[in-house]
Amino acid sequence: AARAYSYFMLIQSFQQTLVGHENLPGVPVYTEPTDASSKGRKRSTVAEVYRQIDSDLETSLSLFKASNVARRHISNLDYYSTSLLQARVALVENDWDKAVEAAKAAISTPDASLLERSEATVTKGTFDNSSTDWTTGRTPFNSVSSSSVMWGAEVLSDQSTVFASFFSNMDACTNVYYAAEAPKCISNWLYAQIPETDIRKGWWNGDIGVPASDWKYGANINYNQFKFQWADQQSYKGDYIFMRLEEAYLVLAEALCHKGDFDGAKKAL
Repeated sequence: AARAYSYFMLIQSFQQTLVGHENLPGVPVYTEPTDASSKGRKRSTVAEVYRQIDSDLETSLSLFKASNVARRHISNLDYYSTSLLQARVALVENDWDKAVEAAKAAISTPDASLLERSEATVTKGTFDNSSTDWTTGRTPFNSVSSSSVMWGAEVLSDQSTVFASFFSNMDACTNVYYAAEAPKCISNWLYAQIPETDIRKGWWNGDIGVPASDWKYGANINYNQFKFQWADQQSYKGDYIFMRLEEAYLVLAEALCHKGDFDGAKKAL
């Protein structure tokens, strides 16, 4: 399953998508260990890479089913997270039937549930550049213990890093220069499309009267994002979430829509 995920990311990074580009050169495919004496392989076609991905997914799902062993940690792939990975791949392959089937398998997980409105409510952190004081906000998107997480990496306190991390690029409520000097903002047009009753509107600043021309540093700027914040700014800790159950429903809705089942897609949403 991990190999399927790796090749899925590689082929999307180094070549165009599958449909219409099946015979273009993709990436070399290795299924056995290599060492310094191994000869490098030529690039497989895009179609060949996807055939390996599909084969690995089918094999891993079969093994997961047969083993009936419970997952030890959220950082491990299991039957349900691998099913969602299969659904992702099926969307790229335009295999809508497989995407529906795999998404439903992912949704059947007993270990995750959709976020409640209260869980998905974000509290915005603050940062005062003049005194370098900051407060940690609250968001469910920095912890693998959030109820809807299906796969993620738990970051331990003694292994957290301030530099070159996801949150150092996202959380402007900090004295880390990546995000504080380049806040990640939503467009005012898109922000205006979010209804006031939608709790996701609280994941960003609105127009708080601090336009870019008056901004100096940190999060106090119009339309800055707060969805992704450190779990603890003092220790620079925050988990990485790779899959959430919500995605499975979105995949299901998209696949049903492509099949022309618009009522089913609306129900999934």
